[in-house]
Amino acid sequence: MAVDTGNDTPGSMRVYAANYRMLLRVLGAMPDRAGAVAVAGEGAGQLRVELLERARYTSTIRLDHCLGGEAACLPDVSLKVRAYHDARVAEVIDYQGANRFQPRYAYPNPAMRLPDEKGQVNRFLEDWLRYCMRLGLRRVADAADV
Repeated sequence: MAVDTGNDTPGSMRVYAANYRMLLRVLGAMPDRAGAVAVAGEGAGQLRVELLERARYTSTIRLDHCLGGEAACLPDVSLKVRAYHDARVAEVIDYQGANRFQPRYAYPNPAMRLPDEKGQVNRFLEDWLRYCMRLGLRRVADAADV
C-alpha cells in the first residue's frame, strides 16, 4: 500500500488555494504597504501580520501568533507566507525559522527533515488559519493605529 505524503500536485494546490482564501478572510484584504497589521481576538492572544515584500503579483508576509495567557507555555507561532495573487494561492516559505523546503526529502537526511515536510508545514498553515477563524481573529487596525 502506498503512503500518501501529501506532496501530490493537485492536493498541494488545493491546500495552497485554501490557505489564500482563509488568509484573505482573516485579513480582510492583503496589506498593501510596508508595516505591521494588528489582528486580535478575544482570549486568543494576538496575531500580528507584517508585509515584508510586495510585488505586482506576490506578497510576502510574516504571521506571528503570540498566544500568551494560559497558553504561555506553548511557543508562539511564526511563519512567513508568500501569496501569489494571480494564481490565488499561498504557501509557507519559513516556519519557526526553518525555510527553503523541498517538495520531498530522502530520509534520513543531514537536517533530519521529514520526507514530506513542505506538505506538512502548508497543511499546518491551513489548520492554523481555520483555528484563527474559529477564534474570531480578524484585522482590526494598522499597527501604527493600535
